[in-house]
Amino acid sequence: MGRFMTSSPRRHHLSARVLPDESDRLRGRVIDMASYRSRLDMRDHDSILNALWNELSRLAHDAWTWRDPDSLEALEFHLAILKAHVHAEWER
Repeated sequence: MGRFMTSSPRRHHLSARVLPDESDRLRGRVIDMASYRSRLDMRDHDSILNALWNELSRLAHDAWTWRDPDSLEALEFHLAILKAHVHAEWER
């Protein structure tokens, strides 16, 4: 068993680190990494697309508020990016 320092805002103290014993390692299970990675990639892809849609909403609000050429250009550019993503999804 090893010892290491943990910190808290108020004090430092020693804590004993609990290492897994042999029986814990033997009870492990095997998972299909391909399907795990696929789900992880999909979640990351969805997160990215959701962020892009959120940004579109913000840019549309900015363009509506300011009504200037720069805001409209940013909105058009972002819309082109989303359009490419949507077309790629629908072609699958």
